[in-house]
Parts: sequence; C-alpha cells; structure tokens
Amino acid sequence: MRRWRVAAGVGTATLSVVIVVVAVRISETPAWAIRAAVDCASGRDGEAESRSHRAGRLLESNIVSEIHRIRPTDGPWQLSIPLGEAQAWLDCRLPEWLAHGDADLELDLPNGLRLGSAGSDSGSGDGLVIGAPQGGVFATLVVGFSRTPAGWEAIPRSALVGSQAVPVRVLGWMGWMPEVVSLPSLIELGDGRVVEVDSISVQATSLVLDLRTRAAPG
Repeated sequence: MRRWRVAAGVGTATLSVVIVVVAVRISETPAWAIRAAVDCASGRDGEAESRSHRAGRLLESNIVSEIHRIRPTDGPWQLSIPLGEAQAWLDCRLPEWLAHGDADLELDLPNGLRLGSAGSDSGSGDGLVIGAPQGGVFATLVVGFSRTPAGWEAIPRSALVGSQAVPVRVLGWMGWMPEVVSLPSLIELGDGRVVEVDSISVQATSLVLDLRTRAAPG
C-alpha cells in the first residue's frame, strides 16, 4: 500500500509538471508573431504615407501589373509575393477595400492576423503559417495548397496553440477554423487572355506562384 502511495504521488507530481509545461507553452505568443503596432497612414489629407501602407499599395499594384503584362504565349513565369508585404496589404489595404463595401471581399477575418512560413521560425514545418489571437491565446494554422477542379484550395496541415502543437480540430473547438479558401486556377483578363496558376508554394519567406499566360481564344 505504501509503495502504491509513493508511486501515485510521483505520478501526480509528474502529471502536474506536464500540465504546467503545456499550460506555459499554450500561453506563449510565438516569437515570429510578436511585432509593434502597425501604422497604416494612407498619405491622404496631407499626412505622410506610412511604410506599411506604401508596401501594401505597391504590392497590389505590382501584382496587377505582372498579371496583365504582355508575355510569350504559354511561356511559364513566376510571381513571388514576400510575406512581409502581404502582411502589410492585410493590415493596411484590405481594410480600405472592405470599407468601400466591395461585394467580392465579404471576409470574416480574425483581428491581429499574422502571416509566416517555416522560414520565419514558426516551428511549424512547410506551408503557409496563419496565426491570430483567439480567446486569450495565439492560435496558428499551417496550410498547404492543393489543386482541385474548382481551383486551388488551402488545406489545413497542422496547428499550434501558443507554442504547443495540437490537432487541427482543436482550433475548431476554440471557434477559430477558417473556411477552406479557394483560389482560381484560371484568371481571365479583359483582353481575352487567360493566366493559369500551375502551382502555389511557400519558399523561405515568400508565397510563390508558377503561372503561364495563354492567348485569347480564336
């Protein structure tokens, strides 16, 4: 009986230590997601445009320009989107689009959304890392991209709460499980040409799209 009590005591102490360690890991905000407040001054009304707003605006302009550029028919080309600039667009430009009531941008995004990758010390392996504060902790979802008949879908691969790895379904229990995001595999341009998205990947700290521009039919 005494041995059982000792064993039970040791087991309880071990379990307590495990619970404390897990609790600490869950309460942590990952280092890659910590940053200062974002200045999104737009440069209107005589104010100076902030660095973040300018980065988001230029990224948007560059993507539109690259997609519409005249290129050799069916020749492959690549579009690299730095995640830092994509973050600036999410912080500063997306709210401006939503404020204008664009019907194509009815999004329900969590506040404080962060983007990262395996290259940003997220500790989450390959894929695009999406994180946000949720219920007093920081939740992180890692997604990969898979081509389907409907287009490209962002597929959840793994999840963390704080710095603790958890099953993806845990984020659903917490009330934060973004719906599957579908991206078109074909982008029709105004002049009849079509841009096809051949692949989507995350390389270092950029989202990389391999594309080809096809001639207008006829």
